[in-house]
Amino acid sequence: MTASGSKVVTRDLEATNGIVHLIDQVMYPIPDKDIIQTCAQRPSLTQLVYSIVRANLQNDLVGGPFTVFAPLDSAFDALPTGYLNTEFLTLDKARNLIEYHYVKGTYYSVGLHDGDSVTTSQGTDVTIHINNGKVMVNNATVVEANIPVTNGVIHVIDTVLVPSKHMDLVNAVDPVGR
Repeated sequence: MTASGSKVVTRDLEATNGIVHLIDQVMYPIPDKDIIQTCAQRPSLTQLVYSIVRANLQNDLVGGPFTVFAPLDSAFDALPTGYLNTEFLTLDKARNLIEYHYVKGTYYSVGLHDGDSVTTSQGTDVTIHINNGKVMVNNATVVEANIPVTNGVIHVIDTVLVPSKHMDLVNAVDPVGR
């Protein structure tokens, strides 16, 4: 059980005026920006924001709550040359790619366990791996976890998650691999 990203270590302690849950850290201040606003303020997430707008998903990320696995700009730069070119990455494929980076619900890292699978908005699962405290989503390492936003949480990752149905596209633009 978690509370705004803090692990509940003891719960349901009765007090004279209610119930108390003890947590393992100080809770964050209440966030005042949503997913897109928060990503737009971070210089290392500009390509994600561009991709969200290009895929026309900004309205889909209103409401929530959502958990976003946000690739760094360097992760987008590591994609095969031409992958993000509109000739290869149609609007539908761009939507599919970005939808593979967020899930419904709020998943702070403390509430994730090795082997957990979560279903992305794209419709397929990503798998969580935890080894020596390092959290991974499929093959991407979480480099900054638990960024609270008004409509969920953001985890910054070092690799763009590519759905298996996009591998033919990756191979088309980079047939020998990098």
